[in-house]
Amino acid sequence: MNSGNSFARLATNGWVISDISIYQSGAPFVVYNGASFQPIVDPITGHAIGLKSGSGDYNADGFNYDFPDVVSYSQSTSRNGFLNGVFPAGNFTTPALGTEGNEKAYRFRGPNFSSTDISLAKNTKLYESLSLQIRFDYFNVFNHANLYNVDGNLADGSFGKVLSQYNPRWLQLGITLQF
Repeated sequence: MNSGNSFARLATNGWVISDISIYQSGAPFVVYNGASFQPIVDPITGHAIGLKSGSGDYNADGFNYDFPDVVSYSQSTSRNGFLNGVFPAGNFTTPALGTEGNEKAYRFRGPNFSSTDISLAKNTKLYESLSLQIRFDYFNVFNHANLYNVDGNLADGSFGKVLSQYNPRWLQLGITLQF
């Protein structure tokens, strides 16, 4: 169409298409307890003899970020599991008073991420030193629901769940005048 009439040449020349696809496995995360130290105190000696239900800071070091004992490293990896809770009941127990739990770091995985973005641009030379570009950028073209990471804090009511997601499919338009 380069040798056709000027309108056909203007409409068909200068198109550029590009894309990028990202496919990632879920990000690793740890389960921790961010609750404060709540001991059971012996009324006679005044010493801590155990931990109340819901207590955190298992080793009583004043830093409310302790790891629990893990019964099993199995977790649900389905979308429904990420939305309703990925861990089976009783999967985490309280370690002995004054110790850290047995959890190994980053053995749990969050949801996968999948996205394809496409860009379509039309470059048009208007004069010798003046060009126009019209651009259409499509993000997450296939509208895959990509979830954020799992809440790993045992003390939260939303523990083991994903509460939000990344942007759905969206379009961005742009016009650039170059001179």
